[in-house]
Amino acid sequence: MPFKMSKQARIELLSVWREKYTSVTSRYRKARIIDYVMQSAGYKNRKTVIRLLSSKKAPPNKKKKGRRRIIGRKELQVIKKLWFLMGQPCGKRMEAQLPEWLAFYAAGEHIEYESLQWALRISAATLDRALRSTKIKQGARKAQQESLSNLKKSIELVDSQRVITEPGHLYADTVSHGGSDASGDYAWTLTLTDDYTLWTGNRAVWNKGQYGVCKAFGYIFRETPFAKRSINTDNGAEFINYHLPGWLKRQHKRTKVTRSRPYHKNDKFMLLLPSFFRASALGQCYYNLLETRSLNASFIKNRHRGKTEPE
Repeated sequence: MPFKMSKQARIELLSVWREKYTSVTSRYRKARIIDYVMQSAGYKNRKTVIRLLSSKKAPPNKKKKGRRRIIGRKELQVIKKLWFLMGQPCGKRMEAQLPEWLAFYAAGEHIEYESLQWALRISAATLDRALRSTKIKQGARKAQQESLSNLKKSIELVDSQRVITEPGHLYADTVSHGGSDASGDYAWTLTLTDDYTLWTGNRAVWNKGQYGVCKAFGYIFRETPFAKRSINTDNGAEFINYHLPGWLKRQHKRTKVTRSRPYHKNDKFMLLLPSFFRASALGQCYYNLLETRSLNASFIKNRHRGKTEPE
């Protein structure tokens, strides 16, 4: 194994032989000095050794130019925590949102707001460089989109004309309660209908986020009077994601996840009519976050009475 000399040892070796090399006039002795330095320091290029021995001074240690770094280890931890709380935005969006988020972060962590003023001087490019390693661990958005398409392909596609001979095969769908305007945030109803018994379960959620949908599934599953053998969903983003199938694998290992054909919304339409009418009767007006609880209370109260509208 060849000997490897450290950088500091090379500098000391060159400083010793530089004086002898410049004072010698014989070409033979200079060649011997070059051979010795190449063999001792591990240089492979002869011209490099000649240039280093002929220079009057040792190569200076290069220092990084520019202003002093603002982000240290403690500051980086704060930036990472804020980045996760803000929804993992890019550097430009994070820079624009920092003034508003710093006040809430300081109040939640019981820190003086003045001690976080350094974060307002950080540019978007500096934020991107500081969070580069964290973003690599989390994965790029393009990779996430590709992985979601692979996840969609991995979920079994079920024929809508299959014959069911036992209960436990549930079909899931969501109904909007946004009124006449589909923009903004509003309540949704998750409906599960059994293909064999036509048993229906409803649960209102705010928007269609991963946490609310998984929690609604868990609530309806606790009320289901039979074993859950399979869950069939459409191809919406509230169902085709890594959170719901992962939650089902952890909590309900025997429940199989399938999906219906894309761009065929009328598959099993007659099966979903009872739950659709029950939930759509509430969707003629807008329901906000506070009224979502009243929807759930209405579903529980009228579950065995066949009513659709809250009293």
